[in-house]
Amino acid sequence: MIPSLRVALLHPSEFAQYGGEAYIMHWRHAVNRASIEVLTPLVGQKPISSLKEARRWVRERDWAGVDVVHAELLPGASSAFHVLMALSELPGRPALSATPHAPGVLQWRFRAWRLTLLDSCGLAAHPLHRRWGALLAGLTMKRSEKRLARRLDGIVAHTPALAELLLRRLNVPASRIHVIPYGAVTMPTAPLPDDSTLRVLHVSARSGADDLQGLFSAVAQVVKLRPEQVGRLRLTLAGAYAESAQGVDELISLIGESGLNGLVELHPDVPPSEMPALIQRHHCVVVPGPKPGLAGVSWVFTGVVGALTCAIGVGRGGVVSADVMCNGQLPPGVGAISTLDGRRRGLSNVLESLLVDPGVSSAW
Repeated sequence: MIPSLRVALLHPSEFAQYGGEAYIMHWRHAVNRASIEVLTPLVGQKPISSLKEARRWVRERDWAGVDVVHAELLPGASSAFHVLMALSELPGRPALSATPHAPGVLQWRFRAWRLTLLDSCGLAAHPLHRRWGALLAGLTMKRSEKRLARRLDGIVAHTPALAELLLRRLNVPASRIHVIPYGAVTMPTAPLPDDSTLRVLHVSARSGADDLQGLFSAVAQVVKLRPEQVGRLRLTLAGAYAESAQGVDELISLIGESGLNGLVELHPDVPPSEMPALIQRHHCVVVPGPKPGLAGVSWVFTGVVGALTCAIGVGRGGVVSADVMCNGQLPPGVGAISTLDGRRRGLSNVLESLLVDPGVSSAW
């Protein structure tokens, strides 16, 4: 008889902010089906911001009964990274593994003190500073990050392209990197909505009005090209798009400025249990291009894992920026069609073709 395993899953509280509930649900579902017990020691834990804190946190807990510790390394969330590093120093430690969600790195963060100062002052939001940070990220990876990579017993990449990137940048044996595609729990499917109206859904757990300008511009371009079809197009925004009344007003104002009054519906704070049914009331999910720099890395997790996995699970496809496809963040055949590019033109072209024949999305 095969002895049962106990796995400690390290996923930070920030997962909830990035639409990660569905991802963790799929993870636990798959592991539990193999009769493996899953522990979640970081749930309810305040963020651990240093290796010193992590060492103390690890010492206060008994790891003797844990066989494997697996961490989901979310960009900018350091708790799981520090805990893994502290565990790697223990004699007789459990086996350690991780899934990085920042392409090619274990932990995406500033190294240079000047950039750290800019970030702490709130100045890193400037587009030039974000691009600077993105360019330096691969060149200034901390030595501790590579040291942890060498100590890990396994690293999970979701696509072969990301596995190759990890292999080059982390300098670890290829035998330690394993490709496990994004998975989705299969849910009851429903027919596509009536073709009389093209219904497009954008889902995000962290979006502000500025994040939606590219999407609105693409939809406005379709309206300009097909004015006779404007009554057949509806865009739904689902997620925490605004955290205040002022934010809602700004979003409504942006919709009006884009010429989309009457075409956009808002569904804020949709409970995870209701998301599958909401997705099935639409023809497809749209995941437009990421913002530059650090925010773009966070977008990868929010847009792709949160929305597309759920869409695929309920039998819907997606329109995804070519930036994601070309970077290898999605494997082929996952039920998504790539736009021609990450800008407005590519997205508007795909949306226009869907408006002409909404049923084409069933082939994705």
